[in-house]
Amino acid sequence: MIDQKVLFTAEECEWLKSAQSTIYPPVEDTKWWESHSINYRFKNIQEREVFEQSRLDFVASRVKQLGVKSVPTYKIIHYGKGGFFAPHIDSGRNHPIRRKTLLVQLSSKEDYSGGDMYVKGVLFEKTIGNTILFDSSLTHELKLIEGGNRLVMVTWLSIYNLENPKTLL
Repeated sequence: MIDQKVLFTAEECEWLKSAQSTIYPPVEDTKWWESHSINYRFKNIQEREVFEQSRLDFVASRVKQLGVKSVPTYKIIHYGKGGFFAPHIDSGRNHPIRRKTLLVQLSSKEDYSGGDMYVKGVLFEKTIGNTILFDSSLTHELKLIEGGNRLVMVTWLSIYNLENPKTLL
């Protein structure tokens, strides 16, 4: 069973989205976007990475009950119509230090249609502020966004970011 908890209010989600961030990769890097954002694995509009310490500390304080002691950085990923990601895992050969994946739903379920996300076959509820922490080796996917815009916060945690490797799974 995968447990999910609403740990952030709508106002806090707006604050997290408004952070100063670095667009990754830069918008002008058209070769990267052409080769990566429209392929068989995923399609999104933009990824922004947040390094602002006050926001990282705030997120860590909200998810402390899950056994998280620090958040190294977080990404805000924007999916629009036609966006998706195919079933995959977040750890492995290319990401050996990732132990846990933390996701926070930043959009309201009214903001988009389609786009159901599953972790090991369990639906991630679209309630704004909904939070899930799961083992990075679990398969997860985002079904096709049929309309609107979905924003999600994601970060990947190593053993150094965890008090004890507790999971909502």
